[in-house]
Amino acid sequence: MWSAGRTSRSHEDSKTPHGPVLAFDASGWGSFISAVKRGALGA
Repeated sequence: MWSAGRTSRSHEDSKTPHGPVLAFDASGWGSFISAVKRGALGA
């Protein structure tokens, strides 16, 4: 969930904490979650 004033969200692989990070702004994260809920990303 987004907290008040938060404008971005980042995610990393817990198995490689120093590896690459995916970063999303609020709009991009919302679009991603919507696509997941619709099943638009495949299996």
